[in-house]
Amino acid sequence: MSDRTRVLVTAGRFMPATGVVHALHKAGALVEVADSYDVAPALHSRFIEKAHLVPSPSNDPIGYTREISRIAKDRGIDLILPTFEDGFYLARYADLLSVPRFAADFDVIEELHNKASFVSLCQKLGLATPPTEIVSNREELRDAIAANDDFFARPAFSRAGIARLTNHGVHLDEAAISECHPTDSNPWLVQSYVDGQDACIMCIAHNGRPVAVTTYEPSIAAGGGYCVQFTSIEDPAAIEIATTICAALDYTGFIGFDYRRTADGPVLLECNPRVTAGVFLTDEDVIGEAILNNAVDLKIAPAGNTRQYDSYLVFGGKKDHSTGKIIKSLLSSRDALISQRDYLPFFYSFMARAQYKHLAHEEHKSFTDIFLGDIIWDGTPLQDPV
Repeated sequence: MSDRTRVLVTAGRFMPATGVVHALHKAGALVEVADSYDVAPALHSRFIEKAHLVPSPSNDPIGYTREISRIAKDRGIDLILPTFEDGFYLARYADLLSVPRFAADFDVIEELHNKASFVSLCQKLGLATPPTEIVSNREELRDAIAANDDFFARPAFSRAGIARLTNHGVHLDEAAISECHPTDSNPWLVQSYVDGQDACIMCIAHNGRPVAVTTYEPSIAAGGGYCVQFTSIEDPAAIEIATTICAALDYTGFIGFDYRRTADGPVLLECNPRVTAGVFLTDEDVIGEAILNNAVDLKIAPAGNTRQYDSYLVFGGKKDHSTGKIIKSLLSSRDALISQRDYLPFFYSFMARAQYKHLAHEEHKSFTDIFLGDIIWDGTPLQDPV
């Protein structure tokens, strides 16, 4: 058996997983990838030792965790690195795993993923958030909306615009109150709309200490609310945000924040305690060092680096961008999934996008709901291991 660190990366269909694979390989690790979907781009990287098809995390979380544990034991895995929300299941059932994860404990990532508790955490730490009201039924939702001239409402457990209600901006009137279902277990946040420029932070931390921070903005955003093209920027406030939250929670692993830059300073919108697209804007050597060697010095990504998902640009889903701009982007910016002459994840991203776009059309659902539906966690209480 090689003395090189062997890492199992999970949720290979999630685009940033391929960026993690590239960085780990460059750092000298032996990388394996798992997913329940055989067209997942990272499963087809030329830099992995083995691809594993596993049960769906959302449909069988305990079976999924046990299979990941079996793979780790059989393959001599040293570290498990979850990239998406399957990491919630691996954290909840961490006692079933045979090797450590590069991720925080379940109670920590649950607090961050729940937008209601994240707002409370920010208030405690003195970090600005939009004025927020938490509602647990439709009547409360209606009353809270009536009290705001401009509002943005969404479930506490949600991502990428799968569910939202607003009277402002490009998403105006996309949903009606009758389509919203706040509950005690998954309440909704009704927030005052905040004008400003959207920005994101990706941070890698060890024991509460950030070792890599990348700040970026969506230079092209999809209709679902996620980045299709993203560009790194410089913003000292991002370092303070990442440092404050990671230190407060003694955080280890990848973590992402969405915020809005305003005239009065940054306003935090949500947290994603997982890998984000910022991985593609960060030097691969920095990522590898941050994961494998617990780097000492904080590395900050320089501004001006741009990457994109060509498959998303080609297959549509953009808002307020001309065909000319899309064509120019395809010709001038590099696809995020291509690195070190590793082209198959790029081609498989087109296959995955086409298949799931077709399914979304047939089932009258959003692409994001179809593509990520069986690897998300929506806050539903998880049973004890049996």
